[in-house]
Amino acid sequence: MRYLRLFVVCALLALGVAACGGSDEGADSAGESATTVNAGNGDGGPTISIETDDGDVEISGSEDDGEFDITYTDDDGEVVISGSEQVPDGFPLPIHSDCTVVAGTTVQATDGGMMTVTVEMPADKAEEIAEFYQEELEDMNMMVIRTAGSDNESSMIFLSGVDNDGADRGASCIFDIQADIATAVISIGGDT
Repeated sequence: MRYLRLFVVCALLALGVAACGGSDEGADSAGESATTVNAGNGDGGPTISIETDDGDVEISGSEDDGEFDITYTDDDGEVVISGSEQVPDGFPLPIHSDCTVVAGTTVQATDGGMMTVTVEMPADKAEEIAEFYQEELEDMNMMVIRTAGSDNESSMIFLSGVDNDGADRGASCIFDIQADIATAVISIGGDT
């Protein structure tokens, strides 16, 4: 259900951008883009397609399994953003046993990609789990920089990893620690 709401928000944003970016009567002599918006219900759920002179966007989602895809195509190639309530296939890091997966996202572009997993955990386990992911990144031969900060209501831990081998790969883990629960966004991109 959470992804259906995300799908609806993305669709409304896309429609708003399309409405501001051109007209449905075609391009005028001043060089404005023509925009065509089509909404339908594909095999997996609702689909919205937006066609402009600058590129095409297709947004599709499924309420049944919480999955969504956003595809942008232009003359330079294609970018596909896929998400679900699960860890993306091929995610190179293990999920700590005290974590609950909230969402997984994959971005694939012509020139690379990245994967992101959002997890929740008990707040009192966040420090231990941050250390776990720091060690995992170091085991992948990454140089990891760790910073932390806090205010009266929450604290944060930031891990930033850069590949030591010169490969085009990087990672980040951002922990937001509240009173009872912590959330972490774990991302890795490039040559994983």
